[in-house]
Amino acid sequence: MSDLESRLRSDIQAAGDAIGIPYADVTAVIRRGRFRKLMTNLAVAATIVVVAVGAWQLTRTRDNVPVISSTTSTVTTTTQLTEVPIDLTWKQVDAPPIKQVLSVWITQDGRFAVWSGSEIWTSSDGEAWSLAATTPAQLSSDSSFQPVADVGGGWVGIGGGDTPAAYLSKDGQTWTSVPLPTDGLASDSPLMTSQFKVAFVATSGSQVMIAGSIHERQDEQAFIAALAPDLQGDGYTMKLTQDGAEIYDSSGALVRTVPLEQVRPLLKGTGLFTSTVAWFSPDGGETWTATRLPGNTGEPKSLHVLDGRFVLTTYDSTTGPVNLWESTATGEFQQVATTDLFDSATVWDDQFTTVTGGELAAFGPNWQLQTIGSIPGPSAGDLAGIGALSAGPAGLVAVDYDRASSDASVQSILFTKDGHTWQVTTGDAFGDPGTAQVAVNAERVLMVHGPGQQGGSAPISPFTTWIGTPRSTGMPSEGSTASTTAPPG
Repeated sequence: MSDLESRLRSDIQAAGDAIGIPYADVTAVIRRGRFRKLMTNLAVAATIVVVAVGAWQLTRTRDNVPVISSTTSTVTTTTQLTEVPIDLTWKQVDAPPIKQVLSVWITQDGRFAVWSGSEIWTSSDGEAWSLAATTPAQLSSDSSFQPVADVGGGWVGIGGGDTPAAYLSKDGQTWTSVPLPTDGLASDSPLMTSQFKVAFVATSGSQVMIAGSIHERQDEQAFIAALAPDLQGDGYTMKLTQDGAEIYDSSGALVRTVPLEQVRPLLKGTGLFTSTVAWFSPDGGETWTATRLPGNTGEPKSLHVLDGRFVLTTYDSTTGPVNLWESTATGEFQQVATTDLFDSATVWDDQFTTVTGGELAAFGPNWQLQTIGSIPGPSAGDLAGIGALSAGPAGLVAVDYDRASSDASVQSILFTKDGHTWQVTTGDAFGDPGTAQVAVNAERVLMVHGPGQQGGSAPISPFTTWIGTPRSTGMPSEGSTASTTAPPG
């Protein structure tokens, strides 16, 4: 233990003794965050002087300095620790010369990147844009997924339809297709058929992780051939019943009934299965290994990079909870936690952070879920309210959607630097109603705003581009309000 921490422990113990609160109770509250980091940050506050009684709880100011407070108590220090509204000053800037946006993210070197479905444009400040890549048509184009990322000064994309593949480019112009391995992932039963789907790609240094799924179901034609070899051919269909199987011809007429005792042996090991598959490359996409996660895990819900490791979440609507997986050094995943279905997730302050029903929470050491606080706004408490969450060194941004409207337009943009003090900017500050994608780097927030179009890719088009610059101020910017929330006691 450092001398600094030892002195701070002594200060806190003395403060608790003055009002009859055991030191263990005080530190138990402080440990809701990462204790060592918070204790070190406390060093800037000199000696704590506590004057009060009441039920005590932990709050944090905008610069992550912990404060012990209650409705009947105060804390004074040699530095000011009062809550100060955070002013995220928004301005509309020139957009990259593309007609639509499908994906927005931060590159490994901190640049903003947007993907139109055919081009990648990047910017260090969100205002001056450069064409970085022209992507092949085979890349997946579902805007709820992340189908492209940067790696080793180049790019990697995913697609290929039923035949999953990675697409690599060192210069953004010439692309090479690399088939992803699938051997040994599907059932070996001749009565089953399988389909692969890729969903997310994420990179950390030269490492690439792709998350997708395998969907398996009974092969109807294979079952018909096994049950009634003389009826093989086009047009025959089969229906399983509690008594066995019924086979119909192309006109829909029942032509054969197969008793259950003949059907049951064929059903063993077959069914409808969905499992998550992870493909890992340690060398920028040159070589790959594939792993099928154990059990019927459902589809991947998100894929993030946390401190050089990959964090994957999977969800099966038939079983309920979300499973969290963390990658090993060799790219295999091990399950680390289970949580309720969340609305959105991001990595913030080296923690996997989620929002559920207006509550912000993070997985701390040993993957224990810790509540940070409530998100203010009209949709707080509505599971479907927060539709996007993005974080970086500059802070955390949440997009609150009005699910009651027919187009689920942005109701407000919420920004925080500590999880407790929020700036709320209403959606009408950005013009006509629309949807949004956001990304946060070390100094700024990028938002692409506009109407979401129909279709599988659901692009934002037409769109406007906005930059938010956070700074400390005593007054929120025009069109915004400041709101402070405290974590549960």
